[in-house]
Amino acid sequence: MSQLAINQDQVLKASSALLEYLAKKASNKSEKADLLGDDEAETVRLLLTTKNISLKNNFKPARIPLKSSIYNEETSVCLITKDPSKAYDDRVKKSGISFVHKVIDVQDLKSTYLPFEARRNLRDSYQLFMVDDRIAPKMPKLLGNKFFERKKQPVNVDLTKSDIKRELTKALNSTYLYPSTGSNLSIKIGSSDFTPEQLCENIINALPHITEKIPKKALNIKYLGIKTHSSISLPIYTDVEPVKKRKVESTTVEETPSKSAKKTASSDAKSPKKKAATEPSSAKKETPVAAVKATKANKEAPAASPKVSKGKKEAPSAVEEKKETPIVAVKAPKEKKQPTVTVVKAPKEKKEAAVSNIQAVAEKKSPQVNRRSKRTKAAAK
Repeated sequence: MSQLAINQDQVLKASSALLEYLAKKASNKSEKADLLGDDEAETVRLLLTTKNISLKNNFKPARIPLKSSIYNEETSVCLITKDPSKAYDDRVKKSGISFVHKVIDVQDLKSTYLPFEARRNLRDSYQLFMVDDRIAPKMPKLLGNKFFERKKQPVNVDLTKSDIKRELTKALNSTYLYPSTGSNLSIKIGSSDFTPEQLCENIINALPHITEKIPKKALNIKYLGIKTHSSISLPIYTDVEPVKKRKVESTTVEETPSKSAKKTASSDAKSPKKKAATEPSSAKKETPVAAVKATKANKEAPAASPKVSKGKKEAPSAVEEKKETPIVAVKAPKEKKQPTVTVVKAPKEKKEAAVSNIQAVAEKKSPQVNRRSKRTKAAAK
Protein backbone atom coordinates (compact mmCIF):
# COMPACT_ATOMS: atom_id res chain seq x y z
CA MET A 1 0.00 0.00 0.00
CA SER A 2 1.75 3.10 -1.37
CA GLN A 3 5.16 1.66 -0.28
CA LEU A 4 4.62 2.85 3.31
CA ALA A 5 5.00 0.42 6.21
CA ILE A 6 1.95 1.69 8.07
CA ASN A 7 0.53 -0.36 10.90
CA GLN A 8 -3.27 -0.34 10.66
CA ASP A 9 -3.60 -1.11 14.38
CA GLN A 10 -1.60 2.04 15.18
CA VAL A 11 -3.94 4.10 12.98
CA LEU A 12 -6.99 2.62 14.74
CA LYS A 13 -5.51 3.32 18.21
CA ALA A 14 -4.72 6.94 17.33
CA SER A 15 -8.21 7.43 15.85
CA SER A 16 -10.00 6.03 18.91
CA ALA A 17 -7.82 8.07 21.32
CA LEU A 18 -8.50 11.32 19.43
CA LEU A 19 -12.26 10.72 19.21
CA GLU A 20 -12.43 9.89 22.96
CA TYR A 21 -10.70 13.20 23.74
CA LEU A 22 -13.16 15.10 21.54
CA ALA A 23 -16.13 13.35 23.17
CA LYS A 24 -14.94 14.36 26.68
CA LYS A 25 -14.37 17.92 25.52
CA ALA A 26 -17.85 18.09 23.98
CA SER A 27 -19.50 16.77 27.19
CA ASN A 28 -17.76 19.44 29.28
CA LYS A 29 -18.99 22.19 26.94
CA SER A 30 -22.47 20.78 26.34
CA GLU A 31 -24.20 23.44 28.43
CA LYS A 32 -22.46 26.28 26.59
CA ALA A 33 -23.20 24.64 23.25
CA ASP A 34 -26.92 24.45 24.10
CA LEU A 35 -27.01 28.13 25.03
CA LEU A 36 -24.94 29.45 22.14
CA GLY A 37 -25.96 26.88 19.54
CA ASP A 38 -22.32 26.01 18.83
CA ASP A 39 -22.77 22.26 18.36
CA GLU A 40 -20.84 21.87 15.10
CA ALA A 41 -18.55 18.85 14.76
CA GLU A 42 -14.82 19.45 14.77
CA THR A 43 -12.83 18.60 11.66
CA VAL A 44 -10.09 15.96 11.93
CA ARG A 45 -7.03 16.68 9.80
CA LEU A 46 -4.20 14.49 8.53
CA LEU A 47 -0.80 16.13 9.04
CA LEU A 48 1.97 15.23 6.60
CA THR A 49 5.62 16.27 6.77
CA THR A 50 7.94 15.76 3.79
CA LYS A 51 11.71 15.36 3.68
CA ASN A 52 12.21 17.68 0.72
CA ILE A 53 10.21 20.78 -0.10
CA SER A 54 8.54 21.46 -3.43
CA LEU A 55 9.73 24.44 -5.48
CA LYS A 56 6.68 24.51 -7.77
CA ASN A 57 3.98 27.06 -6.96
CA ASN A 58 0.86 25.03 -7.82
CA PHE A 59 -2.19 26.61 -6.19
CA LYS A 60 -4.81 24.31 -7.74
CA PRO A 61 -6.08 21.85 -5.08
CA ALA A 62 -5.94 18.13 -5.81
CA ARG A 63 -9.12 16.09 -5.26
CA ILE A 64 -8.83 13.02 -3.00
CA PRO A 65 -11.85 10.64 -2.72
CA LEU A 66 -13.00 9.47 0.72
CA LYS A 67 -14.72 6.25 1.78
CA SER A 68 -16.91 8.08 4.32
CA SER A 69 -17.75 11.64 3.28
CA ILE A 70 -17.18 14.53 5.63
CA TYR A 71 -20.35 16.14 4.24
CA ASN A 72 -23.84 14.74 3.59
CA GLU A 73 -27.03 15.65 1.77
CA GLU A 74 -28.00 18.06 4.55
CA THR A 75 -24.86 20.15 4.02
CA SER A 76 -25.59 23.66 2.78
CA VAL A 77 -23.53 24.42 -0.35
CA CYS A 78 -23.08 27.71 -2.21
CA LEU A 79 -22.11 27.40 -5.90
CA ILE A 80 -20.12 30.22 -7.56
CA THR A 81 -20.37 30.26 -11.38
CA LYS A 82 -19.48 32.40 -14.38
CA ASP A 83 -21.74 35.23 -15.56
CA PRO A 84 -24.72 34.85 -15.82
CA SER A 85 -25.68 32.51 -12.97
CA LYS A 86 -29.29 32.00 -14.11
CA ALA A 87 -28.37 29.30 -16.67
CA TYR A 88 -26.48 27.27 -14.05
CA ASP A 89 -29.27 27.74 -11.51
CA ASP A 90 -31.74 26.20 -13.96
CA ARG A 91 -29.43 23.21 -14.52
CA VAL A 92 -29.12 22.61 -10.77
CA LYS A 93 -32.88 22.63 -10.28
CA LYS A 94 -33.50 20.31 -13.24
CA SER A 95 -30.89 17.82 -11.92
CA GLY A 96 -32.60 17.68 -8.51
CA ILE A 97 -29.51 18.61 -6.48
CA SER A 98 -30.81 19.29 -2.97
CA PHE A 99 -27.58 20.30 -1.21
CA VAL A 100 -26.95 23.39 -3.41
CA HIS A 101 -28.86 26.17 -1.65
CA LYS A 102 -27.49 29.22 -3.47
CA VAL A 103 -26.04 29.99 -6.93
CA ILE A 104 -24.15 33.28 -7.44
CA ASP A 105 -21.86 34.63 -10.14
CA VAL A 106 -18.82 36.92 -10.31
CA GLN A 107 -20.95 40.01 -10.86
CA ASP A 108 -22.81 39.33 -7.60
CA LEU A 109 -19.51 39.15 -5.71
CA LYS A 110 -18.42 42.49 -7.21
CA SER A 111 -21.68 44.31 -6.43
CA THR A 112 -23.98 42.66 -3.85
CA TYR A 113 -21.24 41.09 -1.71
CA LEU A 114 -18.65 43.84 -2.09
CA PRO A 115 -19.08 45.28 1.47
CA PHE A 116 -17.18 43.48 4.18
CA GLU A 117 -20.29 42.77 6.28
CA ALA A 118 -22.08 41.18 3.30
CA ARG A 119 -19.13 38.88 2.59
CA ARG A 120 -18.92 37.89 6.26
CA ASN A 121 -22.63 36.97 6.29
CA LEU A 122 -22.12 34.95 3.11
CA ARG A 123 -19.22 33.04 4.68
CA ASP A 124 -21.18 32.15 7.82
CA SER A 125 -24.35 31.16 5.95
CA TYR A 126 -23.00 28.04 4.17
CA GLN A 127 -20.87 25.08 5.21
CA LEU A 128 -19.17 24.48 1.85
CA PHE A 129 -18.44 26.60 -1.21
CA MET A 130 -17.91 25.25 -4.72
CA VAL A 131 -16.57 27.26 -7.64
CA ASP A 132 -16.24 26.75 -11.37
CA ASP A 133 -12.56 25.93 -11.95
CA ARG A 134 -12.45 28.46 -14.83
CA ILE A 135 -12.87 31.36 -12.40
CA ALA A 136 -11.08 29.85 -9.39
CA PRO A 137 -7.98 32.14 -9.67
CA LYS A 138 -10.19 35.20 -9.07
CA MET A 139 -11.57 33.97 -5.74
CA PRO A 140 -8.81 35.15 -3.34
CA LYS A 141 -9.26 38.74 -4.49
CA LEU A 142 -13.07 38.64 -4.57
CA LEU A 143 -13.69 36.74 -1.32
CA GLY A 144 -10.86 38.10 0.82
CA ASN A 145 -8.61 36.44 3.36
CA LYS A 146 -11.41 35.85 5.91
CA PHE A 147 -12.68 32.90 3.86
CA PHE A 148 -9.22 31.32 3.86
CA GLU A 149 -8.66 31.93 7.58
CA ARG A 150 -11.82 29.93 8.40
CA LYS A 151 -10.80 27.21 5.89
CA LYS A 152 -13.87 27.95 3.77
CA GLN A 153 -12.12 28.58 0.48
CA PRO A 154 -14.27 27.16 -2.37
CA VAL A 155 -13.40 23.77 -3.91
CA ASN A 156 -13.09 23.43 -7.68
CA VAL A 157 -15.72 21.69 -9.83
CA ASP A 158 -16.01 21.23 -13.59
CA LEU A 159 -19.34 22.70 -14.74
CA THR A 160 -18.65 22.01 -18.42
CA LYS A 161 -19.60 18.35 -17.99
CA SER A 162 -23.06 17.21 -19.07
CA ASP A 163 -23.88 15.32 -15.85
CA ILE A 164 -23.59 18.16 -13.35
CA LYS A 165 -25.18 16.19 -10.49
CA ARG A 166 -22.51 13.48 -10.63
CA GLU A 167 -19.73 16.11 -10.65
CA LEU A 168 -21.09 18.00 -7.65
CA THR A 169 -21.77 14.81 -5.67
CA LYS A 170 -18.22 13.58 -6.30
CA ALA A 171 -16.89 16.92 -5.04
CA LEU A 172 -19.07 16.60 -1.93
CA ASN A 173 -17.69 13.13 -1.15
CA SER A 174 -14.02 14.14 -1.50
CA THR A 175 -11.35 16.05 0.36
CA TYR A 176 -8.69 18.34 -1.11
CA LEU A 177 -4.93 18.65 -0.91
CA TYR A 178 -3.70 22.22 -1.22
CA PRO A 179 -0.06 22.14 -2.39
CA SER A 180 2.50 24.11 -0.41
CA THR A 181 6.07 25.24 -1.03
CA GLY A 182 6.96 24.22 2.53
CA SER A 183 7.39 20.80 4.10
CA ASN A 184 4.06 20.61 6.04
CA LEU A 185 0.65 19.73 4.59
CA SER A 186 -2.80 19.55 6.23
CA ILE A 187 -5.74 17.58 4.74
CA LYS A 188 -9.30 17.21 6.00
CA ILE A 189 -9.82 13.50 6.64
CA GLY A 190 -12.88 13.19 8.94
CA SER A 191 -14.91 14.79 11.72
CA SER A 192 -15.67 14.23 15.39
CA ASP A 193 -18.98 12.50 14.43
CA PHE A 194 -17.08 9.56 12.88
CA THR A 195 -16.43 6.22 14.54
CA PRO A 196 -12.79 5.09 14.95
CA GLU A 197 -13.30 2.51 12.19
CA GLN A 198 -14.62 5.12 9.73
CA LEU A 199 -11.73 7.49 10.44
CA CYS A 200 -9.17 4.68 10.09
CA GLU A 201 -10.75 3.55 6.82
CA ASN A 202 -10.62 7.07 5.39
CA ILE A 203 -6.90 7.40 6.24
CA ILE A 204 -5.95 4.02 4.74
CA ASN A 205 -7.90 4.61 1.51
CA ALA A 206 -6.74 8.25 1.05
CA LEU A 207 -3.00 7.65 1.51
CA PRO A 208 -2.35 6.13 -1.98
CA HIS A 209 -4.01 9.17 -3.63
CA ILE A 210 -2.10 11.58 -1.38
CA THR A 211 1.31 10.06 -2.11
CA GLU A 212 0.66 10.33 -5.86
CA LYS A 213 0.32 14.12 -5.52
CA ILE A 214 3.58 14.61 -3.58
CA PRO A 215 7.00 15.01 -5.27
CA LYS A 216 9.06 11.79 -4.98
CA LYS A 217 5.85 10.16 -3.67
CA ALA A 218 6.07 7.80 -0.67
CA LEU A 219 9.86 8.07 -0.32
CA ASN A 220 9.46 11.75 0.54
CA ILE A 221 7.10 11.22 3.52
CA LYS A 222 8.74 11.69 6.92
CA TYR A 223 5.79 11.97 9.35
CA LEU A 224 2.03 11.29 9.43
CA GLY A 225 -0.35 12.24 12.25
CA ILE A 226 -3.94 13.21 12.99
CA LYS A 227 -5.21 16.17 15.01
CA THR A 228 -7.95 18.76 15.39
CA HIS A 229 -7.74 22.50 15.88
CA SER A 230 -7.70 22.14 19.68
CA SER A 231 -5.70 18.90 20.16
CA ILE A 232 -2.15 17.70 19.82
CA SER A 233 -0.95 15.58 16.92
CA LEU A 234 -1.12 11.81 17.40
CA PRO A 235 1.49 10.01 15.23
CA ILE A 236 0.54 7.12 12.94
CA TYR A 237 3.80 6.89 10.94
CA THR A 238 7.37 8.13 11.38
CA ASP A 239 10.31 7.50 9.12
CA VAL A 240 13.17 6.47 11.43
CA GLU A 241 15.82 5.94 8.78
CA PRO A 242 18.78 8.27 9.33
CA VAL A 243 19.55 10.83 6.69
CA LYS A 244 22.45 9.64 4.56
CA LYS A 245 25.39 11.98 4.66
CA ARG A 246 27.03 12.91 1.43
CA LYS A 247 30.63 11.85 0.95
CA VAL A 248 32.93 14.81 0.58
CA GLU A 249 35.62 14.05 -1.99
CA SER A 250 39.16 15.21 -1.11
CA THR A 251 40.29 17.80 -3.59
CA THR A 252 43.81 19.21 -3.98
CA VAL A 253 43.93 22.94 -3.71
CA GLU A 254 46.15 24.49 -6.37
CA GLU A 255 48.20 27.53 -5.49
CA THR A 256 46.70 30.50 -7.16
CA PRO A 257 48.95 33.42 -8.08
CA SER A 258 48.43 36.62 -6.19
CA LYS A 259 46.65 39.60 -7.68
CA SER A 260 49.85 41.66 -7.91
CA ALA A 261 51.62 38.89 -9.81
CA LYS A 262 48.70 38.66 -12.23
CA LYS A 263 48.80 42.42 -12.79
CA THR A 264 52.55 42.48 -13.50
CA ALA A 265 52.27 39.54 -15.88
CA SER A 266 49.46 41.19 -17.81
CA SER A 267 51.30 44.54 -17.94
CA ASP A 268 54.48 42.86 -19.21
CA ALA A 269 52.56 41.05 -21.91
CA LYS A 270 50.87 44.27 -23.03
CA SER A 271 54.06 46.47 -23.13
CA PRO A 272 57.09 44.55 -24.54
CA LYS A 273 59.06 47.81 -24.96
CA LYS A 274 59.12 48.42 -21.22
CA LYS A 275 60.39 44.89 -20.66
CA ALA A 276 63.27 45.44 -23.09
CA ALA A 277 64.18 48.73 -21.44
CA THR A 278 64.35 47.17 -17.99
CA GLU A 279 66.62 44.29 -19.05
CA PRO A 280 69.92 46.31 -19.14
CA SER A 281 69.26 47.76 -15.70
CA SER A 282 68.79 44.27 -14.30
CA ALA A 283 71.98 43.14 -16.00
CA LYS A 284 73.75 46.04 -14.39
CA LYS A 285 72.80 44.80 -10.93
CA GLU A 286 74.02 41.26 -11.56
CA THR A 287 77.59 42.22 -12.77
CA PRO A 288 80.44 40.56 -10.88
CA VAL A 289 82.87 42.43 -8.63
CA ALA A 290 85.70 42.24 -11.21
CA ALA A 291 83.65 44.03 -13.81
CA VAL A 292 82.88 46.79 -11.33
CA LYS A 293 86.59 47.29 -10.59
CA ALA A 294 87.41 47.47 -14.30
CA THR A 295 84.83 50.19 -14.82
CA LYS A 296 86.34 52.22 -11.95
CA ALA A 297 89.83 51.97 -13.49
CA ASN A 298 88.56 53.13 -16.87
CA LYS A 299 86.98 56.17 -15.25
CA GLU A 300 90.25 57.17 -13.49
CA ALA A 301 92.44 56.82 -16.61
CA PRO A 302 91.74 59.58 -19.16
CA ALA A 303 90.98 57.97 -22.47
CA ALA A 304 92.02 59.49 -25.82
CA SER A 305 89.11 61.01 -27.57
CA PRO A 306 88.57 59.20 -30.87
CA LYS A 307 88.40 61.21 -34.04
CA VAL A 308 85.00 61.56 -35.47
CA SER A 309 84.64 61.77 -39.20
CA LYS A 310 82.56 64.60 -40.53
CA GLY A 311 78.98 63.86 -41.38
CA LYS A 312 78.85 60.89 -39.02
CA LYS A 313 77.34 61.02 -35.60
CA GLU A 314 78.61 59.13 -32.63
CA ALA A 315 76.72 55.91 -31.92
CA PRO A 316 75.04 55.91 -28.54
CA SER A 317 76.55 53.63 -25.97
CA ALA A 318 74.70 50.46 -24.94
CA VAL A 319 74.21 51.64 -21.38
CA GLU A 320 73.83 55.37 -21.07
CA GLU A 321 74.79 57.03 -17.86
CA LYS A 322 71.92 58.37 -15.94
CA LYS A 323 71.84 62.14 -15.94
CA GLU A 324 71.81 63.66 -12.53
CA THR A 325 68.71 65.61 -11.92
CA PRO A 326 69.68 69.26 -11.28
CA ILE A 327 68.83 70.62 -7.87
CA VAL A 328 66.83 73.78 -8.22
CA ALA A 329 67.00 76.16 -5.28
CA VAL A 330 63.63 77.55 -4.51
CA LYS A 331 63.88 81.21 -3.60
CA ALA A 332 61.60 82.60 -1.00
CA PRO A 333 59.15 85.15 -2.32
CA LYS A 334 60.31 88.73 -1.92
CA GLU A 335 58.49 90.82 0.55
CA LYS A 336 56.33 93.45 -1.00
CA LYS A 337 57.69 96.93 -0.47
CA GLN A 338 55.44 99.36 1.20
CA PRO A 339 54.36 102.13 -1.14
CA THR A 340 56.27 105.33 -0.47
CA VAL A 341 54.26 108.50 -0.18
CA THR A 342 55.97 111.55 -1.66
CA VAL A 343 54.86 114.92 -0.32
CA VAL A 344 55.01 117.59 -2.99
CA LYS A 345 55.40 121.08 -1.59
CA ALA A 346 53.16 123.57 -3.24
CA PRO A 347 54.70 126.92 -4.15
CA LYS A 348 54.07 129.96 -1.92
CA GLU A 349 52.03 131.83 -4.49
CA LYS A 350 49.57 128.98 -4.79
CA LYS A 351 49.27 128.80 -1.00
CA GLU A 352 48.42 132.49 -0.70
CA ALA A 353 45.84 132.25 -3.48
CA ALA A 354 44.23 129.30 -1.76
CA VAL A 355 44.05 131.14 1.56
CA SER A 356 42.45 134.20 -0.05
CA ASN A 357 39.85 132.00 -1.72
CA ILE A 358 38.99 130.36 1.59
CA GLN A 359 38.57 133.75 3.24
CA ALA A 360 36.28 134.94 0.46
CA VAL A 361 34.08 131.91 0.84
CA ALA A 362 33.93 132.38 4.58
CA GLU A 363 32.90 136.02 4.17
CA LYS A 364 30.01 135.04 1.92
CA LYS A 365 28.77 132.43 4.36
CA SER A 366 28.96 134.60 7.52
CA PRO A 367 28.49 138.31 6.77
CA GLN A 368 28.02 139.17 10.46
CA VAL A 369 31.43 137.78 11.35
CA ASN A 370 32.97 139.87 8.54
CA ARG A 371 31.35 143.08 9.85
CA ARG A 372 32.69 142.40 13.35
CA SER A 373 36.16 141.77 11.95
CA LYS A 374 36.03 145.11 10.07
CA ARG A 375 34.99 146.95 13.22
CA THR A 376 37.78 145.38 15.21
CA LYS A 377 40.28 146.32 12.54
CA ALA A 378 39.01 149.91 12.49
CA ALA A 379 39.18 150.14 16.27
CA ALA A 380 42.69 148.86 16.24
CA LYS A 381 43.78 151.54 13.78
